[in-house]
Amino acid sequence: MNKTLCFFLLSLSALPAFGQSASKALMDMVDRIDQLKSEIQQLRGDAERFRNDLDRIQERQQSLYLDLDKRLLNLEGKATGSTPPRIDGAAGSAKSVEPPVPPERSVAPLDTGSGVEPSTQEPNDPDVAQQENIYQEAFVFLNNGRYDEAIAGFSRLIETYPGTEYADNAQYWLGETYYVKRDFTAARDNFNQVMEKYPDSNKVPDALLKLGYIEYELSEWKRAREIFNSVIQKYPGSNAAQLAQNRLDRMRGERH
Repeated sequence: MNKTLCFFLLSLSALPAFGQSASKALMDMVDRIDQLKSEIQQLRGDAERFRNDLDRIQERQQSLYLDLDKRLLNLEGKATGSTPPRIDGAAGSAKSVEPPVPPERSVAPLDTGSGVEPSTQEPNDPDVAQQENIYQEAFVFLNNGRYDEAIAGFSRLIETYPGTEYADNAQYWLGETYYVKRDFTAARDNFNQVMEKYPDSNKVPDALLKLGYIEYELSEWKRAREIFNSVIQKYPGSNAAQLAQNRLDRMRGERH
């Protein structure tokens, strides 16, 4: 309480009953102001804690999301006969990457199930080995949270070897990397490119699903529902369709 106000209140207290009544009213007002200041400070503290909690939840969500995609990658590796990248050393490092082991073949080139027109390169073609190295190295960066380096790797593969057997997968995982970074504009662009440039790729259902996830993150509920229903109708029985249905069920529970 400043000196001027204290002097004024003391002066009023020296007056008759009216002055004393006014003094008490002012004192009550000052007490109330102090109480409100205290409550505001407490609310600010609560807001700061909520922000910190939200940041931790978002970080955890990104971690869980990336872990899910790592599991999907392992399944994909088993389905294509390739070995997913092995991460050695501490988190954040990319020391040893085992290149995928291509399935046995006689004349046909390596087929990863991407739906892209097979190349005419031989198994021992150095370009094939280079593509594998770039692809796997980018995965190691992604798995270790080194997103900018993962983006650089996937982008390099797409630009250097367009239309090859790794290109559609690289385009998809480039979109995934941007999604984990919550750069939804870049993620949407790359998922759309998967569908436009590689319409026969087995990554198309997942790319469409992720477009729905983006709309969900942006609270575009109507658009998200349309995309999820499209996944279910176009790719019935697929894993993407099941995930789309799960998200629709979640949206209903959230009343979106």
